[in-house]
Amino acid sequence: MIAVGLTDIGKIRQMNEDSYSVHTYDDGRAFAIVADGMGGHRAGDIASTMAIDVVHERLLAKLNEAHADVRESLYEAVESANDRIYDYSLKHSSMIGMGTTIVVAVIVDEHLYVAHVGDSRLYLIREGQIVAVTSDHSHVQNLVNQGIITAEEARFHPKRNIILRALGTDSFVEIEVNQFAWNRGDCALLCSDGLSNMLSDPRLVEIVSQALPAEELVQQLVAEANEAGGDDNITAVLMFHANEKGSEES
Repeated sequence: MIAVGLTDIGKIRQMNEDSYSVHTYDDGRAFAIVADGMGGHRAGDIASTMAIDVVHERLLAKLNEAHADVRESLYEAVESANDRIYDYSLKHSSMIGMGTTIVVAVIVDEHLYVAHVGDSRLYLIREGQIVAVTSDHSHVQNLVNQGIITAEEARFHPKRNIILRALGTDSFVEIEVNQFAWNRGDCALLCSDGLSNMLSDPRLVEIVSQALPAEELVQQLVAEANEAGGDDNITAVLMFHANEKGSEES
């Protein structure tokens, strides 16, 4: 298992409100988290960092338990992050309205478990094809679902930053959790919208499919998002089922 990540402030923003975390086990299990914060006066920065810290801590504890229910563990971890951020905002008046998106991937055996809230995404890249297995909880995704605009038009829509769900903005959050097969040769790309809004799906596949070390691939993803405008903070995490260049999984 290989899992690497990178975050960058981009070319426009004054602060990086994105955060990420990755953790791998010797037995091939792994998890990764990407969060994209929102709110003024460092609120987004604090919210995303808090979400990462809570989810990372909870997953570490849960996945070390024998016969852990991964789906339940994901729900509990993300719910705990929501509670922590919401309670913090109530105690700090300058942070009212703080929140963050989140996408979490957990790999156990031949299964990929994904939890998400908001418009941070997980793409599954398999045999040269790419699929966004998360569906954005956003205004423009609703327009796409209704057939009003295309997915490509959504990338440039003036209201593309309006999200309909976020961690920490309310005492209750609706969390979407799904499970997928995790096959040899698969790649999972977790990212904030600072990447997905800048690069097309075909370009993402082209970059990730190169026979380069994972660290170089994630650096190229961020660099090209900056070259395309760098309108937002940029975060990308790559998780590979097999070692580089198709060697056996460690």
